[in-house]
Amino acid sequence: MDYRISLTKSAKKALIALPSDHAKRIVEALESLRSDPFSRVKRLKGSHLFSLRSGDYRIILSIRRDQLLVLVLRIGHRSGVYRGL
Repeated sequence: MDYRISLTKSAKKALIALPSDHAKRIVEALESLRSDPFSRVKRLKGSHLFSLRSGDYRIILSIRRDQLLVLVLRIGHRSGVYRGL
């Protein structure tokens, strides 16, 4: 069973604002999570959230096993994406 990938409004907005080559790489990274989302992610310390690397960008996400859902919360440059979590 494959997981669904869903983006919040703010994550969609951030993805659209990125240069096309970075956005394409991020979409490919997200698609690779469909079959096994735990294969490439790193759990954030003290949190239920996960981080996925894509070049200099990070994708903050929540994985809901019971719903087979990967929810993308934030997409941003590694220098500032973790602020306020």
